[in-house]
Amino acid sequence: MNQALPNTPIQSPCIGLCKLNADNICMGCFRTLSEVENWADADEATRRSILERVARRKEDAKLA
Repeated sequence: MNQALPNTPIQSPCIGLCKLNADNICMGCFRTLSEVENWADADEATRRSILERVARRKEDAKLA
């Protein structure tokens, strides 16, 4: 997971591989379309929550 320094905003997990699957999940960063669209306005707690979901999606993709 993205480890931010204190007082440093949590960075986007975007890796520039922007392609949505049938469930509207980006196959590059594993965020939903909504999560991508709202990232810039999200507070730190929301970004941490998104990154937790991203980690679960990545793990699920490995198991599939």
